[in-house]
Amino acid sequence: AVEQASQNMEITSTSMEEMTCAVTEISGQSSKALAITAQGVMRAKEASEKIAHLDEASQEIGKITQVITEISEQTNLLALNATIEAARAGDAGKGFAVVANEIKELARQTAEATQGIRGQVGGIQGATQESSQQIGLIGEVIANIDELVNGVAAAIEEQSASTQEIDRNVGEMN
Repeated sequence: AVEQASQNMEITSTSMEEMTCAVTEISGQSSKALAITAQGVMRAKEASEKIAHLDEASQEIGKITQVITEISEQTNLLALNATIEAARAGDAGKGFAVVANEIKELARQTAEATQGIRGQVGGIQGATQESSQQIGLIGEVIANIDELVNGVAAAIEEQSASTQEIDRNVGEMN
């Protein structure tokens, strides 16, 4: 019976050594997972910051297009005044009226182009806001994974300590 108990203790000791190796491997993998999740959190934060810069740039472009629109409107008014003055001048103002009409047409084209730019900038702003929200959600998911991996790593540490204690006790019993 003592010999059978001794063999069982040796088998148990061998199993515990294998389990210790497995726990050590899992612990190493958990450490790698922690590093990867930390890197993911960092990259998500960097992406969020870059998107914030894009949003700021699109806001600035929006301001510039507003200035261009105002210039276009003033140019249109000046062209209208020039057309009125050309009409007052009669035949002598006909050439000036042609120039005023060209200026008016350029102002109209500028206004149309500015509206197109505003539409594009609005689309960019919407996309950057949505992307920023999505990256925030991704960051939360990564943080949750990081928390879970930390929990697993702590449990593995406890299991490793328990396994070593059992192995030590089995060795003494043997």
